[in-house]
Amino acid sequence: MTVFRFGPFSLNEGTRSFFEGESRVDLPPRYFDLLVFLIEKRDRVVTKEDLYERIWKDEIVTEGAIAQGVRFIRRSLRDDARSPRFIRTVSKFGYQWIGVMSEGWGVEATPAPPAGKAAEARPLAADNGPAKEISQTAEIAAAFRIALSRYASASAGSAIAGAVAGGLGAVLLTATAPPGNPARVFLTLAFLGLVIGGLGGLGVGFGLSFAESLVRSSRALVLAIAGGLSGAFVGWLSHAAFAATLGSLFGGAALQFGGAYEGVWIGAFVGCGYGFATRDLVLAAPRERGRFKVVAIAALFASVGAALGSASGGTFSASSVDAIASMFRGSELSLAALGAWMGEPGFGRFSRIALSAYEGLFFGAGLVYGLTRRPAIGA
Repeated sequence: MTVFRFGPFSLNEGTRSFFEGESRVDLPPRYFDLLVFLIEKRDRVVTKEDLYERIWKDEIVTEGAIAQGVRFIRRSLRDDARSPRFIRTVSKFGYQWIGVMSEGWGVEATPAPPAGKAAEARPLAADNGPAKEISQTAEIAAAFRIALSRYASASAGSAIAGAVAGGLGAVLLTATAPPGNPARVFLTLAFLGLVIGGLGGLGVGFGLSFAESLVRSSRALVLAIAGGLSGAFVGWLSHAAFAATLGSLFGGAALQFGGAYEGVWIGAFVGCGYGFATRDLVLAAPRERGRFKVVAIAALFASVGAALGSASGGTFSASSVDAIASMFRGSELSLAALGAWMGEPGFGRFSRIALSAYEGLFFGAGLVYGLTRRPAIGA
């Protein structure tokens, strides 16, 4: 257990306490870690990349977030960025701890050297000009770029997942009732999955990526609402466009297919699952096993949401495909044969619920896997 002492301050790493004289100074946990990291690496400049990897390892942050943390610590230390005693800014590179200090249990702080020697002890402090603060406008622009990047990744992830789900569904359909042209069925269902998954990602991904960039509290609830609303909106637009197309081609034939109602169910549940799995993070980008855990939880929530939506009368992708196939005699896309696996005559209620859960599982996994992609530093 180490105690760092510098000037009137003492920091106990073991008890995570920070004092100015006898008065405790409250630091948010992440800023406490940032201060400890700067002190531990005081023999060199700590780069922004170092801080991304060590302090914000499971999140994506802007340079402004790092600058805000350093500013908070400076205020706590009564330090001046233009004439620093503790933290020196290296423009466009990082930060360095320059405070004169001792460490260890019961060790008194090292007396400050005379003014002339202080410059020799830490010559790097002399060339430090006014700290260049990141403007609020630039910070908002950076946050918007991050949200837009995450939105694009989420949409691509859900589209790819939809194509995979459609392709696997075609394999299952082919094994159940061999069509005349299996390759055509495979390509058709994979393409439909790509389009439907992509549209779903455009809707739900928008709500999740921008909501988590703007809101910091009640994460699961906010993301559930945002995902549900954005999913409903894009679902409504897709339904309206598809209905208009069918009306033009077939004179307004009665047909049930998904739209706003289904978007609410799957958007709200995947948002809630993602928010619950990342409740201690902001712009989540967990590493390795942590990422797969988040993806698995969100996928399970999305699967449950789709199943409940289907049980409540929703028409998800498989049901829509079967409804379209029923319009054309001899269509190879009829899913009636899959009902036999559920002990049903035709594509019945339980078959619809099971396939909706299957769709939700893939959609949630692809969307959140794309959403939590960690961009290259500096991108």
